Amino acid sequence: MCIIGALRNLFWRLAGLGVLLATSAEVSPAIAQQVVFSMTSGSGAPGTSVPLTLSMAVTGGAQPTSLQWTMSYPANITGVTVAGGPKTTSCSSGSGSTTCVMYDLSTNVIPSGSVGSATFTISPGSAPGNVPITVTGVLASDALGNPISSSGTGATLTVVQPTLLAPSSLSCSPSNVNAP
Repeated sequence: MCIIGALRNLFWRLAGLGVLLATSAEVSPAIAQQVVFSMTSGSGAPGTSVPLTLSMAVTGGAQPTSLQWTMSYPANITGVTVAGGPKTTSCSSGSGSTTCVMYDLSTNVIPSGSVGSATFTISPGSAPGNVPITVTGVLASDALGNPISSSGTGATLTVVQPTLLAPSSLSCSPSNVNAP
């Protein structure tokens, strides 16, 4: 009788394992959850500030409640500020990079779409050309703190020289000037 009880117990444990395996197979689509963080490109003259829109797209039913990312850029960017968004955004800048965290103490989901803007200040002495802005270290998590697979797409900031107007003619009034 002891052997039959032990076999019955083993049967139920294996049956339970089968239910567990079947249940985990049903959960596997969660692995397809993805968060993609990106920013728009823009252009500006040396010495100006250019806002770029920050966006997030979610797939596979992902429900991010917090987001972190790092933007890296060359030395001709002298400052970055990040504003807006559905939650509090806190950033820290170092030499050539800015890391931001979007969070709050609620379980409200960050929706797909625009999540704010990053304003890049171009150094007054910058030459014309393209300035790459890379996005790395993208991390997203759900309300329970579980990580969601994440990636980032950078942008290009084009530095353009202002157009100088050349005068077609010059006239002085009065036509005679007496220098001291």
